Amino acid sequence: MGAWVRHMHRLFAIESPSSDHYARTRETARCLTVDRIRECRHDDDLARCETMLVEARSGWLYGLDRAFNRVERGTLLVEVRNRRHLLSLGRTAAKPKGPRFDVTLLPDAALLRLIQTHHDPGIVVALRAERTRRQGRDNENGAGTDSSGPDPVDRRILLDRLVQRARADSGPPSPLYGSSSIFHERAVPAVPSAKGTPPEGLHPKDINPEGTST
Repeated sequence: MGAWVRHMHRLFAIESPSSDHYARTRETARCLTVDRIRECRHDDDLARCETMLVEARSGWLYGLDRAFNRVERGTLLVEVRNRRHLLSLGRTAAKPKGPRFDVTLLPDAALLRLIQTHHDPGIVVALRAERTRRQGRDNENGAGTDSSGPDPVDRRILLDRLVQRARADSGPPSPLYGSSSIFHERAVPAVPSAKGTPPEGLHPKDINPEGTST
């Protein structure tokens, strides 16, 4: 594309009203095709080409207005602008045309939701056929038709394992209480020593109100 633009500018600069010059200019200009525009990956060259097509009647001795008719120039201009827009999006090729979505790639939850909410009866029929196909595949594989979560038996096994792991991480029961129940009795205070020293936190009168040694 860049070489074509530069060569066309050199031809435009030649002021030679001859049939050979006209034929050479026309032949070079007709090298610009839709396929070559779609193969170009340089936006600056496309911008120069767009300017040449827009200003086809800008006073050149033999311009693009004489090499292409109005319909051909319009077609090429549309392709150039589409190509520039595609490159600005970071793409080198347009997306292939096809359905808006593929029912085989939908998750189960989305498939069920579209079956109940989609307004196109034809698409709903296709969605139901896909659901039937998935159910038959699950039955053949022994997985059942419930794909929302694990089986209730598996859930109970998982819960038991979590409880056992929590008990193992908590360690042995406390020696003070000796039980894992949430209701514990208070520990019995220690008996005072022979010297009459009360346990820590107790007054002597709490042990012997009369103040006599036992």
